[in-house]
Amino acid sequence: MTFQSVSVVPILPYLSRAMSAEGASTEPSPKRAKIEIPSFQDLDLRQLILRDNGTTKQGGRLTLPLLGANRLRCNLTPAGFLKAPFGFDVSGKYQKPSFLVGGTAGKSEGLGLVLQLGDAEASFLRAVDDFYREEFSKLDKKTQWHDLVSATDKHGVHSKVKVILQGVGLTQLKIVGLDKQIHTGYGWEFLQLHLPDNGNFRGSRCKATVSLSSLWNVSRKAGLTFVATHLVLVASEKSSEVEEDVFDDDELMRELTN
Repeated sequence: MTFQSVSVVPILPYLSRAMSAEGASTEPSPKRAKIEIPSFQDLDLRQLILRDNGTTKQGGRLTLPLLGANRLRCNLTPAGFLKAPFGFDVSGKYQKPSFLVGGTAGKSEGLGLVLQLGDAEASFLRAVDDFYREEFSKLDKKTQWHDLVSATDKHGVHSKVKVILQGVGLTQLKIVGLDKQIHTGYGWEFLQLHLPDNGNFRGSRCKATVSLSSLWNVSRKAGLTFVATHLVLVASEKSSEVEEDVFDDDELMRELTN
């Protein structure tokens, strides 16, 4: 597992290029070719299709969501940032990848990351979701659809993307930690290094390119999975704040011994 740690000053002008560059160095180095990923606003959703690939031995429907002849892939943050209110859940209680709980590793494993959406991002994801809900219902009328976009009073409109941290198709991570450096790398071992000092990235600002990886269909429930192919995480100062001490240690010990 390899990773790169880069210090850049000033930090904010660099972030505008963070989704398309591997980093910066004090020494001149050959530039890598820029990957052009279209903004979500530039996609023609009239090209969405759902390919029917038949059924499994258990009777489940096999489908492939596409944009034209390819998988849907776009820059979800061509300008500005989204927010990750909860950061990464690494308790192993709700998400159980092998790198947290042990066992046999899957082909691709990762963690979900909830992103708060603006109006434009929410409208885009809902349009994609509505199309595939309708198309899938033509093939399977009994399965319950799981909405891609949700809303709560406290956290607003949000959706979840999967961050691949082990196996095939690792998400490229660019981390701007509280150390004010940019760290670029891949995989769980890399991310794990930066979780403790950055509060698991609760409340972090994010930039992301995403790919519509699958339409899952399990136990009469179905929905879409978007995978983050590139992810920038800018740690929040608030995530590291600790309340001032209330109980004095010496006074507490005296009270315990009386």
